[in-house]
Amino acid sequence: MDSVLARALAADAPFFVAGAARGANACLLPDRTGGVVDSPPALLKPQGLPPEHRVRKRRDFERAYEEGKKVVTPEFALFARPNGLPHSRLGITTTRRLGKAVTRNRARRLVREAYRTHRQNIPMGFDLVFVVRSPLLERKPAALGPILVRAAHEASKENIEA
Repeated sequence: MDSVLARALAADAPFFVAGAARGANACLLPDRTGGVVDSPPALLKPQGLPPEHRVRKRRDFERAYEEGKKVVTPEFALFARPNGLPHSRLGITTTRRLGKAVTRNRARRLVREAYRTHRQNIPMGFDLVFVVRSPLLERKPAALGPILVRAAHEASKENIEA
């Protein structure tokens, strides 16, 4: 934080230090007069999942359920449908039966992380919609990845054969 504070004072610019009062990681942010921004590290997501790689619309989820091939594992049910894009898209559904919001969010994070780390092994050009089941919560992302890849390959083979 000292370096951030030192830069703010040395620059003599219209900045204020965000988070310094709470002892958090500080970053320089512009004040209302339009100073330059020193981007906080939280905004940089080099390994994140971009919006175009996610199934976002209800219509796309419904098409995957109706037209997609279903592969069932103890951890999830996977619905895979060709999407006509050069990349695959990920969709995750968690029901209230799985647990409270914290539990459902953790399940989504586990699937997202397994997908992100094994994305290069997943067939391209499919909408992959996962309906999470409770045994998934007992898995670690590293153990979940191969299961996810195997299910995606199985679903893509069924789509190619059909």
